[in-house]
Formats: sequence, C-alpha cells, structure tokens
Amino acid sequence: MATLTSHTRRTVGAANLLARRAFSTGIAPIRADRRLTIKSYGATQPSKVLAHYAENADLDLASLLETLRTLGKSKNGVLDGGSNALIVEDERFPLLLNSVQQKIPGADARSLTLAIDAVAKFRHRTPALDDFTLLLAEETKKRPNAFSPRYLSQAALGFSARQLTEPELIEFIRAESLKVCQDIEPSQAIGLLEAFRRWGLFDRELVDVLIERMTDEVG
Repeated sequence: MATLTSHTRRTVGAANLLARRAFSTGIAPIRADRRLTIKSYGATQPSKVLAHYAENADLDLASLLETLRTLGKSKNGVLDGGSNALIVEDERFPLLLNSVQQKIPGADARSLTLAIDAVAKFRHRTPALDDFTLLLAEETKKRPNAFSPRYLSQAALGFSARQLTEPELIEFIRAESLKVCQDIEPSQAIGLLEAFRRWGLFDRELVDVLIERMTDEVG
C-alpha cells in the first residue's frame, strides 16, 4: 500500500479545508436567500409561502420557522386567491409542522422560543397544532437554565395565547423566572404577568418579585 508523503498530506489537508469552507460559505447565503424569499411573499401571499415550502424539502430550521411565522401573520388565517380556505386546513400545513417538529429536539432555547412565538400567531385550533404545541411544551421543560428572561416572557405569552394550561409547564416557567428575576426587564415582567393573567393564576411570590423589579427600574 502506497504511503503519502508529508507534502502530499499537507496538500490534501489544505484542499479538504478549502472544500469545507467553500461548502459552508455557500450554504449560508442560500439559507439567507430562502428566508428573504419567504419574507418577500409576506403575510398577504400565504399560498406562495406554502408553495415555496413544498418545493424546498431541505429547508433549515430558521427558514421553516420563518415560513410558519409568516403564515401565522396572514390576515384572518385564510389562503389568498379568493378561496377563503383556512391555512391550517391546507394539506401542506401539517407537513410543515412535521418538518419543524423533526428539528425541534436539537434546537436551542432561542429557536424553541421562535417556534412557540410562531405557533401562537395562529388563532385556529387543529389537532396538528395542538399536538405541536404540546411537543414544544415538553421540549421547553427539558431545558432548565437555558432560557433568558426575554425568551421566558415570549414563551409564556406564546403558550398562554395557545391556551395551554399544563401545570408542569406553568410551574417550569414560574421557577425559571424566579431564577433570573434580577435580570428581568420591565417589558419582560409585563409579559410574564400577562401570561399568568391569561392562565387565570396568581402566584404571590412571582408577582412580588416582578413588581419589585419594575419598581427598581423606575426608581
């Protein structure tokens, strides 16, 4: 078996490095372009947003979340073109949720929060949306100490908007909020208070801490 000289090994190594760099630098612009394409359709053209998803099976998580978020902002939750059909009833919609779901277990707290925020924009209820929301709740509970005050506030607002009242999830958000209470900003405190109001819950300890933080900022 022939052995490579040190010069050849260095040459091969350099070539592999350049190839990896070319691949990585090529992928990033493609992903950015796809997100820009989705944004360009906007909430007024949900049919094109769904078509773009259907034609690009290899979308990364950020692009999938942008797709979901854009669809959630569509007026009245209906498809364009005069059909008045609900977006959530389109056959491509549960496939989109499934594509996101497959990538959620490895997602960080930021991406998970974006997913919660995106699904909260839908005002209609379907079994697929409810199951997806429950999945996000389960993944949220697996990430203690991972959420910043901002993400906790957004997650709480998102889950409460979807009317998810799972006790374990609410306790998780309460406990995590108390952990980071010294870093909570007024707007985030307001978001948490609003979420607990929607849940119909009053936690004396959490409310006192949040009010104190807001008072400190004002003072």
